[in-house]
Amino acid sequence: MVYELENVLLHRLAQGNAGSPGDPPTEELELTYESISWTYTTIDPVSGESLGSVEATCRIETEVAPVLRMVPR
Repeated sequence: MVYELENVLLHRLAQGNAGSPGDPPTEELELTYESISWTYTTIDPVSGESLGSVEATCRIETEVAPVLRMVPR
């Protein structure tokens, strides 16, 4: 999956941990943006070859850009 964003601002960045000893650190990132495009490419699990891609775009026409919240798992 490939994401492309236009007119991006870092809205919030938070670092921490999951709360239990030995858990890896965590990081939350929130972005505001004007436009987002993504491409999903299906890969053949046997050959590793591309089976094709799907593309989509969303352009925000309002004054308030949405917040994209990214939390790694």
